[in-house]
Amino acid sequence: MKCVRRNRKTLRMAVVLVAVLLTATILAVTTIQSQSQTQNQNTYPLINAYLQGVSPDTNNAIILPKYNISDNTILNGSVYYETINVLADDIVIDGNGSTIQGPGTGFGYGLNLTGRSNVTIFNVTVTGWQHGFFLSSGSNNNLSGNTANGNTFYGFFLDSSSNNSLSGNTANGNRFYGFFLYLDSNNNNLTDNTANNNDVGFDISYGSNNILSGNNATNNTGGGFYLSYNSYNSLSGNIANNNDVGFSLGSSSNNSLSGNTANGNTLLGFVLSYGSNNTLSGNTANNNTYYGFELYDSSNNNLTGNYVNNNGKNGFYLQYSSNNNLTGNYVNNNGKNGFYLQYSSNNNLSGNTANGNQYGLVLISNSSSNNLSGNTANGNIDGFYLGSSSNNTLSGNNANNSYWGFYLYNSSDNNNLSGNTAYGNQYGFVLTSSSNNILSGNNATNNNTGEGFYLYYSSNNNIFTGNTATNSIYGFYLSGASIGNSLLGNIALNSTTGGYYWDASCISNDFTGSVEAYYLRVNVADIWGLPISGADVEVETDGTIVYATPHFGGLNATTGSNGLTLWIAVTYRTFTTNYTMTVNTTTVTVYYQGLSILNNPRTVNISSSHVETFQVERAAAGEQSSLLLIVLSLLMLSGAQGGVGPMVYVAVGVAGVGVAAAVLFYYLRIRRV
Repeated sequence: MKCVRRNRKTLRMAVVLVAVLLTATILAVTTIQSQSQTQNQNTYPLINAYLQGVSPDTNNAIILPKYNISDNTILNGSVYYETINVLADDIVIDGNGSTIQGPGTGFGYGLNLTGRSNVTIFNVTVTGWQHGFFLSSGSNNNLSGNTANGNTFYGFFLDSSSNNSLSGNTANGNRFYGFFLYLDSNNNNLTDNTANNNDVGFDISYGSNNILSGNNATNNTGGGFYLSYNSYNSLSGNIANNNDVGFSLGSSSNNSLSGNTANGNTLLGFVLSYGSNNTLSGNTANNNTYYGFELYDSSNNNLTGNYVNNNGKNGFYLQYSSNNNLTGNYVNNNGKNGFYLQYSSNNNLSGNTANGNQYGLVLISNSSSNNLSGNTANGNIDGFYLGSSSNNTLSGNNANNSYWGFYLYNSSDNNNLSGNTAYGNQYGFVLTSSSNNILSGNNATNNNTGEGFYLYYSSNNNIFTGNTATNSIYGFYLSGASIGNSLLGNIALNSTTGGYYWDASCISNDFTGSVEAYYLRVNVADIWGLPISGADVEVETDGTIVYATPHFGGLNATTGSNGLTLWIAVTYRTFTTNYTMTVNTTTVTVYYQGLSILNNPRTVNISSSHVETFQVERAAAGEQSSLLLIVLSLLMLSGAQGGVGPMVYVAVGVAGVGVAAAVLFYYLRIRRV
C-alpha cells in the first residue's frame, strides 16, 4: 500500500511539473512572436493590442505606435495602424495603395516628415489622425497622388517648410484645413490638388512666393483659398466653388491671382481685407450670394479683366479702400450694383462694363476724388450714381438705356463731368441738391421721355458749358429753386417741347450763349418732282456758314440719289442775356448746273425740324433730250404701223428737233442764271 501511495504522489508531481513547463513554453512562444511582429512591421501590420492605435504607459500617457523608414520603401498595400516616421533624406516611399489608419481621437501624425528634405512619397492614404501628412522644417520634398481624408485637424500640414512640391493630392473631409502652409513656408508649389468638404480647402499663413495652380476647392464650409499675412504668392487657374468664400486675402500684399474661378459661394467670390498691391486679373466670380469681389480697407490693388456676373448683390464692393485700379472688368446682371464704392477715395475705374445691374457704377458716403473714365453702363436703373460724394472726375463714360444716365444726389459737390454720353435714357444728367459741379462737353442723346439735363434744388455755381441735349422733351430743365448756376454755350437740339425750361423759383441763372437748335434737311427736285442728285447746298445762320458743299467752298456732301442732304443741325435762337433769347436768321442757297431754282436763296424757319424743298425750274438738258427721243420714237413707230404716211412723221420729227433746239438755246443762253 505504501508503494501505491508513493506512485500516486509521484504522478501528481509529474503532472504539476508538466503544467509548469507547458505554461513557460507558451509564454516564451508569445514573447518570441511579439518580438517578431515588432521587427517585421513593414510586412505584417500590428493587430490586437494596437488595433486602436493607442496604449497607455506607466503614467497613463497616450503612446502611439510608430513605424520608422530610413530607406527606399515599398509599402505592402494594406492597412497600417501606426505613425510612419521618415528618418532619412533623399529616399522614395511608394505607398502602393496602402492606408495609414489613425485612432480617430485627434492625436498624432499619419506620416511625419519633420526635418526631412528631398523625400518623395506617393500613393498613400492617411486617415483618422490629427494631421495626415506633417512637414516641419522640411524642404524639397515631393508629395504626389496621396490622399488625406477624415483627419481631425489638417490633411497636409507644412510648418516652416519651403521648396516642396504637392501635386495631384486629395484632402477631403478634414475638420479644419485640407492643405495648410504655415509660418515661413515659402516657395512651395501646389498643383492639381483637390480639397473638398473641409472647413477651408487651402490656407497659407505667413508665407511667401508659393505657387498654387490648377487646384480645386469645393463645398468647404469656410472657404476655398485663404491667404493671411502673405506676400508674393501666385494663384492661377484654381477653382473655388460652393464654399463660404471662394478666395480670401487678409493682410496680404503683392500677391497675384489670375484665371481663377469662384462661383456659387454662399457669401463672396473674392475678398481682400487690409491688403495692398495685389493683382487680380482674368478671374471669374459668378452666382455668389453676396458679392463677386469685396475690398475692405485695402489699397493700391489692381483688378483687371475680371468677369463678375449674376451675383446676388454687388459685382465689386469697395469699403474704406483707396488708390485701387479697376480696369477692363465685365460686371453684368448682378442683383444690386455693378461697382459700389463706400467711403472709398482716389480709386481709378476705367474701361469697365456694367450692364443689366440695378445700378451700374455707384459712389456713396464720401467716396471722393475717384476717377471714372471710359466705362460703359447699359440697361441699369442708374448708369452712374453719386450720393454724398465729391471731387470725383467722370470723363468719356457711356450710360445707355437706363432710367438715369448720370445722377448726382445729396451734396455731391465739386465733381467734374466731361465728354460723357447718356443715350436712350429717360433722363440724361440729373443733379439733385448738389452744387459747384462742372459739366462740360457732355452729350444727352435720344432721352425722349425726359430731360437731357435736369437741375433740382441744385444751386451755387454749377457750371454747364458746351453740353448737347438731343431729342429730349426739354433739353435743359431747372426747378425747385435751382439758382445761381451758369449754363453757357450749351445746345438744346430737336427738343420735342422746348430747348430750355425754368420755373419761377429758379432765378439768377445765366444762359448766355446757349442755343436752341433743330434739324434741317434740304431736298432738291425737278419740275416733275424727281430727285436731283449732286446739287450743292449752303446753309448760313446770322452770317456763319454751318453747311457748305464743294461749289460753295465746303467739304460737306451734295444731295444724294434721293435728292436729299444729310440732317443739318441749325440754330433757331440764342440766349443773348441771362434769360433773353433772340431768333436767328437762316438762309439756304442751292446750286445745280447753273439752272434757275425757284425761290433761291431763301430764309428758312428753323423753329422745328423739317425738310426744306427746292425746285429746279426745268428738267436738265439730258432729261429733255431723252424726252424728245422718246417722242420721236413713238411717232416713227406709229408711222411704221400705218396711218399717216412716214414722210409726214419724218417732217414732224425734224420740226420737233428744231423746236427743241430753240428751247435749249433759249434756256441755256437767255435764261441761264
